[in-house]
Amino acid sequence: MVRRAARYAVVIGVAGALVAPVDSQEQSPPPSRNTEIATPFTVPLIKGRVLSWRRQPLKDASFHIVGSNTGLVARTDANGAFEFRSTRPSLMFRLQYPGLANAWTIGPGTYAFTADQSGFYTTKGTIIVSTDAPKDRVIEVELQPGPHADDRTFEQRAADWEKNQLPACAPGLNRDAKRKRFSGASIDVPVALGHCAFRSPEVVAKKGLYRFILAVDRSLGFDRAACLLGISGSRFKCLETDPAVKAEWAVWTGTQAVARGASPVGNSSGFGDVVYLIMGYFDTEAGKPYAVEVKFLKDGSSVNAINPHLVIQRFK
Repeated sequence: MVRRAARYAVVIGVAGALVAPVDSQEQSPPPSRNTEIATPFTVPLIKGRVLSWRRQPLKDASFHIVGSNTGLVARTDANGAFEFRSTRPSLMFRLQYPGLANAWTIGPGTYAFTADQSGFYTTKGTIIVSTDAPKDRVIEVELQPGPHADDRTFEQRAADWEKNQLPACAPGLNRDAKRKRFSGASIDVPVALGHCAFRSPEVVAKKGLYRFILAVDRSLGFDRAACLLGISGSRFKCLETDPAVKAEWAVWTGTQAVARGASPVGNSSGFGDVVYLIMGYFDTEAGKPYAVEVKFLKDGSSVNAINPHLVIQRFK
């Protein structure tokens, strides 16, 4: 779904497009489905915003450029904005990897894209990058709500956080003495899930983007673990009680909350020796301490049998 300057909502369905004017009153959710924008965006650069159907900016949404020689992903900031800042790889990269240089080049041309976010359906479309396009033209994409769509503002999340007062989780136990520390982890600690709240140890961060992960073992098999964690995938035969993870989270530096969100993140995945759910991302400043606090709003004690750990990891 997309809204242009004329403020029209466009829903692309199997039989075509339905166009209706948008007023300023609260709108009912549009039909929930993956959508495709029929008209290409013609822009000078690939940048813009990803919004919810209620025009709320979607933080940490993914904007993918797809094609035979591209595979680039930008993640939105708190304003829902994204930008591919460089159209060419560095000279050092081109000298070292000449065969891969074109995969990171976004010059004039036509590109397919997909935009997605946890709980929302995917929007697809086409971009034409042209030097003749107006310099102020940007891409603006709306995502239709899925069953678990969540586009609350930072302030709304903070108010809901205060309402959910929970006891501290019991100390976590490492049930697998042979388990290796998660690769690249700054923090990797066992967590005892339940209807409770857990706060991680602090990590003194480098400047960049961090993510935190709920990692479990494969003792129940990948599919069962994926269902318990809420990892999306139609091939999984999940139970009506799944997922066992439903959480609100906040990232703190001192007494200030710098990021908030909810889990599970529907587009997460997990492979290798462990199965893992990416719960959220947060930006950091160098030298500051950060702690992740998670409030488990559903009894997730069934996950404890597969050795859950909360992992904080520098992403980029």
